[in-house]
Amino acid sequence: APENKGAVFGTWNQPVGSATIQFVASVAYEAENIFYYSDAGRAFDAFLDEKTLLDASVAYFAPDDRWFVRAYGKNLSDERYRIASQSVATLWTHTQFGEPRAFGIQLGMNFGQ
Repeated sequence: APENKGAVFGTWNQPVGSATIQFVASVAYEAENIFYYSDAGRAFDAFLDEKTLLDASVAYFAPDDRWFVRAYGKNLSDERYRIASQSVATLWTHTQFGEPRAFGIQLGMNFGQ
């Protein structure tokens, strides 16, 4: 487990007529931490890098709350970070990386009303 880990989230809802525009932002930090202890010795232990991830979105909620559209960005600083790493027979290190910067649009509907 990382020695330090934390996140801050913020949401702001702005009425626009009878609709709502919502702004959301977050920053999440995680210190370097050990992922894998190798039986071959400390030199082959695998660590995950320190990371700070920034995300943001803006959404429009229809007046009747029946639907919404959201534009979002994840990992806005395009930080390269490992989510898994392991020494393989002391010959090489297998590593998986987290998602790069990504943008998208979500559409949603509320069928409960």
